[in-house]
Amino acid sequence: STSLAETIEYMQKDEITTLAVVDDKRELKGYVHLHDILGRGGSLKISIP
Repeated sequence: STSLAETIEYMQKDEITTLAVVDDKRELKGYVHLHDILGRGGSLKISIP
């Protein structure tokens, strides 16, 4: 699990504005734009290949 702050930092560093949302089987479930997560707290589970 990665904090939202770390995720936003990663996205900004690599100029990524959208993340794919996948389930445990790595099947695409949707997308999240940077603007969707700005200002939110908590954690976000991401996988960085």
